[in-house]
Parts: sequence; structure tokens; C-alpha cells
Amino acid sequence: MINLVLGVLSGEFAKERERVEKRRAFLKLRRQQQSDRELNGYLDWIQRAG
Repeated sequence: MINLVLGVLSGEFAKERERVEKRRAFLKLRRQQQSDRELNGYLDWIQRAG
């Protein structure tokens, strides 16, 4: 009985870890895209001024 409970808990924790890892990867990608947009805007601004 205890093995069943531990197995269920283990599966739930594995799902939660996977969810957290996916969220972390998504946020990292979003930050990178934001940085790219900011850099491109800055370079456009410099190019127009020059």
C-alpha cells in the first residue's frame, strides 16, 4: 500500500518538475527575445541618428 502511495507521489513530483522546467525554458526564451528587440531598437535609433 505504501509503495502505491509513494509511486503516485513520485509521479506527481515528476510532472511538477517537468512543468517547472518547461516554464523556465519559456521564460528564458521570452527574455532573450525581449533583449533582441531592445538591441535592434537601439541599433535602429543609432543608425537614424548617424
